[in-house]
Amino acid sequence: MSRLICILVPLLMAADWPQWRGPTADGVSRETGFVTEWGPQKNVRWKTAVPGAGNSSPIVVGNDVILTATSGRDHSELHVLCYDRDSGKLRWERRLTATPADAPFSMFPPERGHAASTVVATPDALFALFGTGDVVCLARDGTLNWMRSLTKDYGIIRNDYGIAASPMFHDGKLVVQIDHSAGSYVTALDATTGRTTWKVDRTDIYDNWSTPVFANIHGETQVVALGTKSIVGYDLKTGQAR
Repeated sequence: MSRLICILVPLLMAADWPQWRGPTADGVSRETGFVTEWGPQKNVRWKTAVPGAGNSSPIVVGNDVILTATSGRDHSELHVLCYDRDSGKLRWERRLTATPADAPFSMFPPERGHAASTVVATPDALFALFGTGDVVCLARDGTLNWMRSLTKDYGIIRNDYGIAASPMFHDGKLVVQIDHSAGSYVTALDATTGRTTWKVDRTDIYDNWSTPVFANIHGETQVVALGTKSIVGYDLKTGQAR
């Protein structure tokens, strides 16, 4: 199974879109002059096949378009791909294998893939989360910095639709929200090493697919996470619920 990525022709070169919902994590762009119509022969600059399946949104940083996909048996082969923004040519691809390769779906087959979470970029690194529970940190040229299996450390992720929450970066920490039927939690990883800075269990919160956001509340940076009938703010430094 494969998918396609296409780039529309803008009137002007837009600014970076380095994470889920853009630079301010609210889905709002300050750019203007976007095309509003497109088709097979209209306003499409390039189109290229992507190996494997996935629903992750591409991010755009400089002249790089970066996204994820999964393929192989049980979709345990993980792909992070970088394409040239102008031409669509593949610049680099990093292939990894899930550890362990256990599909978290119980209602739907794994052919849907494990690449629903969007990559987040910093000036020096890229971070990707896959539905297998694997968190990957790459240098901007695709070199592997570290790989971490949340499944191996904290148990199999049981979610009928898989993981969709995207990792978020702030102040040297990578925040990951894992809400599922077997024990939900939110965790902050040291972005340099991948080690856990803190992990907080989310009691009475089950399957959920929202991405956390950061908010400055009374001078304190909090991780705000939507859950089952609740919204909780966690201290970014300690994980303490506010």
